[in-house]
Order: sequence, then structure tokens, then C-alpha cells
Amino acid sequence: MKLLATCSADGSAKVWTTTDFNLLFTLTEDPLNLLRNWYWDCTFTRDSAHLLTVEFYVFGRADKCWELGNGSLKQKWPPFEEDKHVQTNAYKPFTCLAFFEPS
Repeated sequence: MKLLATCSADGSAKVWTTTDFNLLFTLTEDPLNLLRNWYWDCTFTRDSAHLLTVEFYVFGRADKCWELGNGSLKQKWPPFEEDKHVQTNAYKPFTCLAFFEPS
């Protein structure tokens, strides 16, 4: 199955099928967009099992890895609770994302 991912200012990324453009998943941790976050960019892993996203919101930046088998959040960076140094540097948004997976 071929997939298309879109990013939005509504606080979500969406994953669609390209055969009929049906929505498979809406990826968000903030369904009401209370944090006013923007998903700036996204990219698939080589096997299309995961989607990496970058977003910017009122508290800084968050980079996320989503599991496309079920639409769940697999991992989130930076770990705001654990490393205050990372949190202070997280206020510079990423506006694009490039990902390389060596074979």
C-alpha cells in the first residue's frame, strides 16, 4: 500500500492511502490543538513502518516517531522532563526534516 503524509497547523499529521485518498490515521497528542502546535514536516522510514514528524508549539519543539501499524506515538524527542539543557535549546523550530537510514 502506498501512503501519503501531510502536516498541518491544526496540530496533527495525517496519513492517507494514495489509491483512494482515504484517511488512515490522524497523528496528534493534542486533539483540540490547545498547544497551538504546527506540524512542519514529516518523512517515512525506509520500510514505511514509521513516520517521523517535527512540530513547534508554545513550549518549544518536539520531534516524534509514530508507529504506522496502529497510529500510536512510539517515541518523542527532546525528553523535556529529563534534560533541562535540551529544553532550553528546543525553542528553535525545525521547519524541514531529512532522514537517512543506512542499509
